[in-house]
Amino acid sequence: MIGEPLINVDWLQFFVDLSEYVIACDGEEKVLPVKARTFSEVVDLYLHNEYVGQICRKPFSSVINATAGTFKIENKILYAENAVAIIQSIFDSFRIYPLSLTRIDICGDFETIAGGEPSQLILDLINGEKLKVGHSRMYFHGQDMWKIKGMTQIGDKTWVAFNSFEAVGSSDSRRLDYLRYGTNNSNVCTYLYNKTKELREVKDKPYIRQRWVGATVDVWRLEFSIKGRRLSFIEKESGVVLPSRWQDFFSPIIVTYYASLCDHYFNIRENTNQQRKDREQKVQLFGDYDGEICLIKDINDKHPSNRTDRQFVRQLWEQMRKAELIGNHELAVNYQQAGVNFVKEHDLKDWARKKGYWFELQRVVQNILPIL
Repeated sequence: MIGEPLINVDWLQFFVDLSEYVIACDGEEKVLPVKARTFSEVVDLYLHNEYVGQICRKPFSSVINATAGTFKIENKILYAENAVAIIQSIFDSFRIYPLSLTRIDICGDFETIAGGEPSQLILDLINGEKLKVGHSRMYFHGQDMWKIKGMTQIGDKTWVAFNSFEAVGSSDSRRLDYLRYGTNNSNVCTYLYNKTKELREVKDKPYIRQRWVGATVDVWRLEFSIKGRRLSFIEKESGVVLPSRWQDFFSPIIVTYYASLCDHYFNIRENTNQQRKDREQKVQLFGDYDGEICLIKDINDKHPSNRTDRQFVRQLWEQMRKAELIGNHELAVNYQQAGVNFVKEHDLKDWARKKGYWFELQRVVQNILPIL
């Protein structure tokens, strides 16, 4: 039986500079007879006769640099023990320069979740016995679908729910195998699905199955797909922003990233009909194993603030106050700097002043306050 969830990167795609691109000595490229949404040419790359990834280049729009493109790494490489070295050798061989991540998927494989079968958790969410903090829209499908009150069919076996609904039908037909929060336009999508079934019915990947040593039942996957965003992970204890270079996602710190994503994007609560979901009892997804939880925030240059942003400011302020009370000056300064930068970037200065959250920071570091 699989104990702790097996965590890995399952999709890695870069925005790249191709100004010095060359075909490697032991490499090959094959131009495909298709086009991408933003680029007019799609190319498969091979190194040492092995497929290593796909480039999209020659942008349609003049707004994008003519030598820019995207590069998706072959899935099998992401599961190799020396994945970072392999990826770097591909960059070096073809003279591809990564500029930023356009998409990264981080997943965890397991047999049970929330103390039971994953399909039961999906049922509990549909029935309203459990609640998810955040998104209320869910997409799901499964075998022998039964009628569900309040649902709208949007595909052959796919349905959509907007709040909490009751399932109607016999219990032996309730075999759900897929749940998704978010849409194709969402910055972050959350997936819970039967990975064994997918590999059996869609495409087998032996290098994934080989990781499931000791599995006795179907293996499920909880996956977070992050598209075109820069997420910032902030340690609660130190206030330090964790490194988030692409190489870091192949290091042991990925456990912290994954635990934080679970806490932020798949925060499940028991439903006792309280007015606010975040005050309900939290469901432990993987028992005692939930990893270290970091504060997590989507960092952009500047965009309008919302309720979530204001809640994040409150969290930083509360953590800073705790550090002040225990006399940890360095920790308080770290939270202050993170808070000041966030307030400035999200145009929350007037709101922060009105609430009085940041005036007390004057006792910590006075030379930063003029920014506000």
